[in-house]
Amino acid sequence: MKVFDVLRQMNAVRKIEAADLMIGQHNFTLMFARAIRAATPHSQLVAAKKMTGEFCGSWKLYWPDGTPLRHDECPMAMTLD
Repeated sequence: MKVFDVLRQMNAVRKIEAADLMIGQHNFTLMFARAIRAATPHSQLVAAKKMTGEFCGSWKLYWPDGTPLRHDECPMAMTLD
């Protein structure tokens, strides 16, 4: 994830405020951008798009007995639903 990806999660006004803060502090790191995003009120965040397809980064998932596990049946998918 890059700094711009973090900024894209904010609405337009908050992006300007975040950019101004980053310029003022001379800190353009991803860590600082994530800290600003964490301090951003939920009302100033852009609504996340509904995930489609795979829910996690795993290439192949398996049940404990070795049978294949579909991505929509994995624990992460069940948590997100």
